[in-house]
Amino acid sequence: MRGLYPKQLVAYKIKRSVKKIMGRPEDIRQAIIDYASKGAKTKFYFKDMMIGVKKTIPDAGASEIKSIASEMVREEVLELLSTGSSTITG
Repeated sequence: MRGLYPKQLVAYKIKRSVKKIMGRPEDIRQAIIDYASKGAKTKFYFKDMMIGVKKTIPDAGASEIKSIASEMVREEVLELLSTGSSTITG
């Protein structure tokens, strides 16, 4: 945080708090469900799912999407399939 002017520091704090307030996890979760149920494929790669989610929520980060997808796997909403060389979600 060194070298930032006070106005820049306040703007950074506001941006961080706005992301938490907007209910993004629920929006991203719904975008993942929509992507998974919309296509003819029952299994898909994470990168393809991320592209589909970013079409709905352009500013969603890959780590955000991955953490929510992992949570959905733990809740058994999604299933994770691994062949050893690649991992597929379905």
